[in-house]
Amino acid sequence: MAAAMMHRGGILLQLVMVLLAGGSKVHSSHMSQKTFQRLQTKGFCGDSHLQENTARRFEPVACAAAQSDCQQDTACVAFACSNVAQWSVLYTSTGCTVDCDKLSWIRNPSLITTTVTDSTQPSWNDADCYIMSTATTATSSPLPTTTTTTSITTTSTTTVTATTTSTATTTTTTTTSTTSTTTTTTTTITMSATSTTTSTTTTKTTTTTTTTTTTTTSSTSTTESSYGYYGVASWASQAWGDWDSSTQGSQEVCLSQDAVSSGTGITIVSCCDGDEGSDESYGAGEHRDCTITSGQTWSEASAHCTESGYRLCTQAEVVAGATASKGCGVDGSVNRVWTSTICTMT
Repeated sequence: MAAAMMHRGGILLQLVMVLLAGGSKVHSSHMSQKTFQRLQTKGFCGDSHLQENTARRFEPVACAAAQSDCQQDTACVAFACSNVAQWSVLYTSTGCTVDCDKLSWIRNPSLITTTVTDSTQPSWNDADCYIMSTATTATSSPLPTTTTTTSITTTSTTTVTATTTSTATTTTTTTTSTTSTTTTTTTTITMSATSTTTSTTTTKTTTTTTTTTTTTTSSTSTTESSYGYYGVASWASQAWGDWDSSTQGSQEVCLSQDAVSSGTGITIVSCCDGDEGSDESYGAGEHRDCTITSGQTWSEASAHCTESGYRLCTQAEVVAGATASKGCGVDGSVNRVWTSTICTMT
């Protein structure tokens, strides 16, 4: 971010120097050659088939920052942004996270013809789609100046505490013999998860008291363990053959709940339907929503599946191939699909 601010600050300094020098033209390949035109309808960018099937990356920024990033990226041909949700998607092969092998829009931006909305992703319904124009004159439908403050807070709990509550039995027998005697007895019993305490206070005058007390207290056992969820490689075995653990390592990896990557790969959102275990077969899962497929935490992946009327797949279902060949070009040995199966972190 600091490098980007210095770069943008350098551009502003060049503009000021030009004005002071009498208005000479500033030669900037990004600023003078790349302009954008906004489509009139709302939503993220789409083609004539209402698909968003091309290389892209997502950024947690508003429209002004997205435009600047796209202008500075020679491979960027369009972007969609929402000032309300503070999210943008850049259609580029640079830093790509989704559909990185599909470059049709990058090679031919004219394929972008419309916008698309998705009822499962309402935060994108007020987005605007900006397409790179071939003209070198001023930008059509320029973006409004926006000042944005973005705050992202992620909270994750990875500790399970199991406590066995103790039981206590107290038996008290008291025999008192008193002649012209005043006796006050106060008994307080305090019980907690780990101990039992009995306290007796007696005030007496010429009193003989015999007390027998039997107390039995059980021990309390407390164990703590950190846990996460299995991320499993979505492996298209019908196309590539069975997973070879001797050369590829383990297909399943135990990930912390706030992980968005696994080794050199990323975390993937892919959902199943019905009861757990019912999709334990090849291709039985649901088709992926490519707008929220990659780089999500476990909580975000689980929430997406639930809001879409589905659930996260189990470890066994993904190993069986339930999520294979379900779109977005994320199958393979590097990325990992979030599952609902808990694992112990080591």
